[in-house]
Amino acid sequence: MNAHQVDQTAKIEALCVAFVEKFRRIARLHFAFYAISISLIVLSCTFFMTTLVSSPRSLLIAISLSIVIISIFSFAVLRLYFQAQKPEQYQALKEQFNYECITLLPKILPPREKSLSLANAAFKMSSQLADQEYMLFYQSNKFPTITRLSKKASSFSLFRDVLLSRELFLLLSIEEHVNVVKRYPTDLEVHASLAHAYLALSRLYQDNTHKFKGDSPGFNALKRKFSRSVESAIEEFTIIDHYAPNDPWVHAQLASCFHALEDYENELKEYEKILDLCPQDREIMHRLGILYFKLGKNAKGLEIYEILKKAQHSKANELINFYDAYLRAHL
Repeated sequence: MNAHQVDQTAKIEALCVAFVEKFRRIARLHFAFYAISISLIVLSCTFFMTTLVSSPRSLLIAISLSIVIISIFSFAVLRLYFQAQKPEQYQALKEQFNYECITLLPKILPPREKSLSLANAAFKMSSQLADQEYMLFYQSNKFPTITRLSKKASSFSLFRDVLLSRELFLLLSIEEHVNVVKRYPTDLEVHASLAHAYLALSRLYQDNTHKFKGDSPGFNALKRKFSRSVESAIEEFTIIDHYAPNDPWVHAQLASCFHALEDYENELKEYEKILDLCPQDREIMHRLGILYFKLGKNAKGLEIYEILKKAQHSKANELINFYDAYLRAHL
């Protein structure tokens, strides 16, 4: 990496840091709205209850009840407005980031390098936003209990914002990769990079599914997006396999994708291809043996076990423990 590239990388990193802070400002604004609104509703309800107890026949009861109703109604209306504004604000943040990245790149940069640089910058920005749902409030090691509670409150109020923003930047990275593919359809390096961008997007969805209730609309939407992202990665790796067959790395990536989709039959086929290419790879044999046992193909699993046992492989005994895996899974 030459001095110019180092300088450009440093500028991109500095830009990412600046935009993380812009993201936090937007998030804090939305949190402040909720905090102030809920506080006002609680205060108005407290005032109403106090008036009801102390002056049950007073005119203040009607006034305090009106305040409660107005507070709740105002919160409901403003909440709809802020909810509608939030995606637009994060979309504008993404577009501003992309524009500023373009201004940092040399004007004489070829289209391929320009798009890949923008893709990498967007990918890096998404990575910089990771775990920001825990960073909304000030944290101190001197007060661990308060820090722990603040992290939980921050995560609860902010994880959807982080998910949306990281998704937008990863989709921007994918879009820039696709632009290069359209110009250079057989550039296998770009296809590999695009596949990894899809996998990063799938991991983002997978890592956030536990934050939604099972079978809720949000949970089901993330599961669908996760499947589509992995399937897109599979398509890219399949393209690479078409132009560069017999590469064990490609089949390992495909096996990993099928495993993520719980498509164990196709995962098995990929590991069989790897073993054909690398017949002495004991680790691949071990993984293949586990899959045979999990799919109820115990005869083939035992063949793998015998080979590993004769080779005195350390994981041979571990493999035979999967002998009843199919039975246990279907009881």
